[in-house]
Amino acid sequence: MSDGRENNPVMFILPCLGVLVPLPFVIATHPPAAIRAAILAAQVWMAWWVTGTYTISLGDPMMDYAIACFLYSLPLMHCLHFYFFTDALTDGTRHVYDKQAAKDMPFWQRVWWATCLASAVRGVGWNYEIANLPPIPKSRSRSEFFAGALRDMALFLFLADLVDIYVTSNPVMSTRAAEGLSIRTQGFVFQSLTAIFWAINVWSNFQIVYCLAAMLFVGAGWSEPRFWPRMCGSWADAYTVRRTWGRVWHQLFRRFVSCFGKTAARSLGYAPGTFASRYTQLFVGFLASGMIHNWGDRMIGQTFGRSTVFFLAQVIAIMLEDHIIALAREAGVKEGKATRALGYAWTVLWFSVSVPFLMDVMTDAGRPRSAALPSSPIKTLWWAAGLEGSISIPWPEAGNATVVY
Repeated sequence: MSDGRENNPVMFILPCLGVLVPLPFVIATHPPAAIRAAILAAQVWMAWWVTGTYTISLGDPMMDYAIACFLYSLPLMHCLHFYFFTDALTDGTRHVYDKQAAKDMPFWQRVWWATCLASAVRGVGWNYEIANLPPIPKSRSRSEFFAGALRDMALFLFLADLVDIYVTSNPVMSTRAAEGLSIRTQGFVFQSLTAIFWAINVWSNFQIVYCLAAMLFVGAGWSEPRFWPRMCGSWADAYTVRRTWGRVWHQLFRRFVSCFGKTAARSLGYAPGTFASRYTQLFVGFLASGMIHNWGDRMIGQTFGRSTVFFLAQVIAIMLEDHIIALAREAGVKEGKATRALGYAWTVLWFSVSVPFLMDVMTDAGRPRSAALPSSPIKTLWWAAGLEGSISIPWPEAGNATVVY
């Protein structure tokens, strides 16, 4: 690697066990604070050393960015939460199948309980289930579950394929990737399209992996359909920036960012429900999200902390829209189709403007994007119909009209 790191997948992935394995043991035993602090410090040091010494190339800067977040920074945030912000053995945390309190369980049963707790990041099946989860029928049979999961998979694969076609034909992310150009260089129309496709890409690919995991666990009899609501919500809820983040997007961080935010507001003496409390929680939550994504910056050779700009910008947008909505309500404006249409337009505009702050981190890496799927079903069907070469996208760069399919 040009930055001095060794491309060694084994040495990059294996040490993540040092972050993952101690967590259930700490939850199950809750040792003194000094020991918990020492364990967390060792985990952070190891994660920092590994990501600075080794790397792994999945052929796509966005996937490389994501793997550092999922293997290291996200587990570290869960460790911070369980080590210092809650004691699951004494705070009443229970699974629906628990027949006794966790603190009264035998040691290895307690460790297994803690492992299940740590892996249930959205609290499904536990008494701390996070808010705004996508609904799931309580009495869904396995056959109904598989039919729904396969239907969802078909939709997500179609969307992922559509995004792949767009991304791999866009000069900024393919033929001109080495120049490290921002998507802003293509003008606002293509900037907006790329931002929308980026959101669809993350939304669909997350859910492809989730559907596969759900079908595996339910099919093997290890879990039940009712414990697998969709990973993300409906785009119909995306008529404010707040609702987009709180309902449409994945909620993998919600448990700990909510806890961090409430603790910060309480520590500063702000009463629950007040302006200061609400927006302290909002700021801390997005700051924590930014910290998770900063490890992605490090992974692809960018300055640690660049991604935080995008996440803190969301706080400003939400504060602004909250204020405008409050003024509209005071003026007697009722929510309806017109206000929602305006909300959708605002949300698209905001993410068209703000997403480039995050995408620039990846395009600055100077590496081309690659398709997430091994082959394109859309292109295969298109070519089989004899329509190959019939559609091209007129990219704004001179002479860069690209035949897509």
